[in-house]
Order: sequence, then structure tokens, then C-alpha cells
Amino acid sequence: MDKDSNFETFLIVNPQYFLIAVINKKEKNKIYEKKEIIQNKSNKLNLILLDEFLKQNVFEIEKKINKFLNNIFLILDHKIFFPVQISIKKNLSGKTISTETLNYLLNEIKKDCYKTFLEKKIIHIILDKYLIDEISYSKLPSNVTCDFLSLDVSFFCLSNKEIKNFEEILKKYHILVTRILSADYVRSLFGQKNYDLITMSKLVKDGYNKNEVEILERKRQKTGLFERFFHLFR
Repeated sequence: MDKDSNFETFLIVNPQYFLIAVINKKEKNKIYEKKEIIQNKSNKLNLILLDEFLKQNVFEIEKKINKFLNNIFLILDHKIFFPVQISIKKNLSGKTISTETLNYLLNEIKKDCYKTFLEKKIIHIILDKYLIDEISYSKLPSNVTCDFLSLDVSFFCLSNKEIKNFEEILKKYHILVTRILSADYVRSLFGQKNYDLITMSKLVKDGYNKNEVEILERKRQKTGLFERFFHLFR
């Protein structure tokens, strides 16, 4: 069997249910979906039952797509995320706002976040507001110059311990977590639109929120995490 390059797999983990779905990227339709309701009176995630759920479904998915399942998008529908809001300001002295400027500011604010919350990892970064010479914008205007630029940024963080727990379970099935998404954050973007959580999560993963920053982890000689901005200069 080949790798699962033509398919995307999403796993929802909720204290009351698990759901796994596979989407054909070319046809853009679900070719596999399985949900299991959990009789759970507590609000804690049962990782033993999650392991059993994966055991029942991973092999079935691989038979269905005739490919190995190597990667998964993990959607956590649970109150385990830690939200943080931070602001930062920079004097640009009349210069044009550039990608480099935004990257610099965002990396500075990200460093502050990691210094304060040492045992957590940033899952989502959202640019909530741009304050350009005291004028507020929800979206970044193009080709704008200013003296002072301020950013209001929201972070959704998750403890390293929680992440490791999920990674260890999935590793048993030779599956890597491509990305983690907060279900609460995903839902907040769609209001009353009648989409299911998998559909919304795929849209968010593909850049639905133009003010969300994609976090790319690449092993480079001198750098670790770096950020790329979605559509900000288009």
C-alpha cells in the first residue's frame, strides 16, 4: 500500500464521543466516517477508549483507501485549551508594513508567550486587530505606511503533556499528528452556518480565517518554529 497522500483524515476527540472521517482531497467528499458514543459521566477524556476506537477503525480505513494511514488532523472538542491575549507595538517611522515587520512582531510576542507558559505549545495564533497610527483595522490594509503599528494577538495553547498523550496513542498505529485544532475556535468562526465540525475544521485548516497564522514546524539549522501569514498581502 502507498501513503495516504490523496486523502485527509480527521479525528474528533470529545469526552462524550469519538469520530473519525476520511476525505478524498480530489473528489472533496467523505469516503469513510465512524462515530462512537461514549457512556461517560465525567468530563475527562478516556484515552483507553480512544485507543480501542482507533484499533477498530484504522485498519478498516486502510482497507477502504488501500493506503497506509500515516497522518491525521486532530480536533479536540474539549475545554483543555488555554487562551492568551497579548498586544505589541512598534515604531515604524513612516515605513510600509511588510511581511518581515509582521514576522518580527509576531515572533517577539510568541517568545513572550512561551516564556510565560513554559509547558504549553501554541496551537492557534490569530491576529485580532491592527492599530495603525491609532486607527483600528480587523484586516490588514495593503501598501500602508505608518509611524506606529500595534497588534492584538490571541493564542490558543495546549499543554505539552496533553499533546504527548495523544501522540503516544497514535504512534502505536504509526500515525503522526499533522495538526491540532480547537473545536471551540473552529465553531466560533462560522456562527449559525449549518456545517458539521469536520467540514468546518477542513476549511479552517485550509485557511478560512485570513487572520490566522499558520505555524510550520521545520527542522532548519538555526531555527525552529516560524510563521507564515495567510493571504495578508494578496
